[in-house]
Amino acid sequence: MEQTSGALAWSPTVAMRDDEIDDFLSGRWIARLGTLDPDGYPAIMPMWYYWDGRCIYFTTNPRRRALRNLRRDPRCFVIVDMDERPLMGMRANLAKAVTIKGDATLLDSAEIGPATVGIWFEAGPFHRPMPFAEAAGHIVDRYRLTERDGALSHLQRGAPPPEDAIAAANRKDEAHRVIVKVVPRLIRAWDFSKAPFGLST
Repeated sequence: MEQTSGALAWSPTVAMRDDEIDDFLSGRWIARLGTLDPDGYPAIMPMWYYWDGRCIYFTTNPRRRALRNLRRDPRCFVIVDMDERPLMGMRANLAKAVTIKGDATLLDSAEIGPATVGIWFEAGPFHRPMPFAEAAGHIVDRYRLTERDGALSHLQRGAPPPEDAIAAANRKDEAHRVIVKVVPRLIRAWDFSKAPFGLST
């Protein structure tokens, strides 16, 4: 893995350190995963993710377009970013981003078995043998707010609870998942809040 600030030559001060990248990617942001369609055009998909300090992971079902593309060509690009300047004003300089160019490895529960134990994460607190289903759960569970966290229940939202058919469909979807592990070739990251006003674009 290589980190470079070559694209940020106008102000090296905005480049993120490794610990700042880890801290930012631990947030509940949405990643955009770029893959290549058969015609060569890029396809961008918003995804939940998990970053372990070395690689970035996604979990999805086999029908997703991004997964079909990665089976054919593992090259991909990921961006995770935030920018509060349109709401807070330019002087806030609150804009951060991490981009990752890398190659994807696909871990398919249908081929491996959801109960098969293996080491799924390269680093971090989950760097240990675990079943496929547990590994997939770590990717999505950090996004699931509880009522204690301030999430609204179905009754509070005024929506009916999930119907049996919907719950069954969700269980079926969860039964066959694929973990996408992206090993970075190149990481670029910037934080405009570290720069003097006027240097951000």
